[in-house]
Amino acid sequence: MSTSSPTSPGAGTGAAVRTTRGILRAALVIAVLVLLAVAASAVASAVQTVRTGVVHTSLEMRGSLPAEADAGPADLRSGAYRTADVTVSGLSDGIVVMHVVRIALDASVGIALAATVAILARRLLRPDPLARRLSLVVTLAGGTVMIAALCSLGMRTGVAWLVGGELNDPAAGLEGFWPVVAEVDLSTIALGFALMIVGLVVEHGERLQRDTRGLV
Repeated sequence: MSTSSPTSPGAGTGAAVRTTRGILRAALVIAVLVLLAVAASAVASAVQTVRTGVVHTSLEMRGSLPAEADAGPADLRSGAYRTADVTVSGLSDGIVVMHVVRIALDASVGIALAATVAILARRLLRPDPLARRLSLVVTLAGGTVMIAALCSLGMRTGVAWLVGGELNDPAAGLEGFWPVVAEVDLSTIALGFALMIVGLVVEHGERLQRDTRGLV
């Protein structure tokens, strides 16, 4: 007599199972809605950027806090502005194209994450969630997130440098108001790497399932 295949948390009956299936269905619907929202927002933003040539971005800056920043009883020992949200027009076409590419890369990260959640929720609603190569989906999603985040970081840095350079007085160069630097955030890249690790763990579970099928 062969052993039965592992069942998903959403299989079976009972109040706990119904609650689990409800949570999984809600996660599936929310993930799909987030995916569509991210895609629609990215398309709208890219079209608006191409049509107007206006770039919305964040730039590093140097600036001290005003005197009224510590008008209350507390004593502000130090402080400074680190970033500024700017809207810039009249930029070179190359900068606009780079910004549109960055929008697409940022959107691909959100779409990959939302799609992964949707696929996982849908698989867990099935009686045998490991029947197909779920690990491949998770690993590919992690790789997509990591690569897209890395490329987006490069594009974001390049856009910040070039926008700052075009806003500064050409005679001032690197000593202008906008320093030619950019903030580096590696959290999304780390998230993609973590997803790839999860994919390897799921692959191990799939291998164990294949090895135990047919055992007496």
